[in-house]
Amino acid sequence: MDENNRKGPGIFYAVVGVATLVVAIIGATFAFFSASATSGAEDIKGSTAEAAGLALTVTPVAGTKYDGLIPVNFKTGETPGKDTVDQFGPAMTGKCVDANGNKVCQIYKITLTNSSKTSAVQVRGDLTLTSQATNIRWQLINVADETLATAPTEITGHEVDATSVTAINTKGQLVREGVDGAVGTGETARKDLAASATATYYVVIWLEETGTDQGTADAKKTFTGEVNFNAVDATGNTSGITASF
Repeated sequence: MDENNRKGPGIFYAVVGVATLVVAIIGATFAFFSASATSGAEDIKGSTAEAAGLALTVTPVAGTKYDGLIPVNFKTGETPGKDTVDQFGPAMTGKCVDANGNKVCQIYKITLTNSSKTSAVQVRGDLTLTSQATNIRWQLINVADETLATAPTEITGHEVDATSVTAINTKGQLVREGVDGAVGTGETARKDLAASATATYYVVIWLEETGTDQGTADAKKTFTGEVNFNAVDATGNTSGITASF
């Protein structure tokens, strides 16, 4: 009997020891699974880019918004023996008025602004000049100041010629390779426009002199113009703004 009594406490302590070990293991296991940490709400933050909008204005340069244009010879050699004197320089010096006070051209300023403060964009633009006048023309020019104190100069090779006798629709690009930072060629020509940046273009419109009677072809006609700019991708296709690599 005494021997059994002596075994009792030993068994009791053994059971308690095992139970304590199980609790310790379970407790440690629970502690492992319940471990956690939370970052602050401001640790990850950012925003998507603002959409790039394009703002466009077309305004006449001071002193050159005239009606009643008469023919002037800006391009020589079109009628052999008839149009040999280039009058572009004198016309620009005279602010589109000849020595007799006649109006010979109009100059317009085209301003394009990327209204996004965060997103750059590539753009391509064109100007469509519509008239019943056969010999209406337009061309990009360089204008140093809008008072025309310094005579504007030609941007060589960027004239847009009229090609049909009636219902003329002379359309040409404003953004071209080598002009105002443009890149690409032909229809893919485009210009990089940084966030909040502005691009400015100047065009001159005139009636080209042919050296023959132009009364029927060009007298008492009107003209209208429309400028259009689009965001384009790396190949010049009309696009939105997305990543390009």
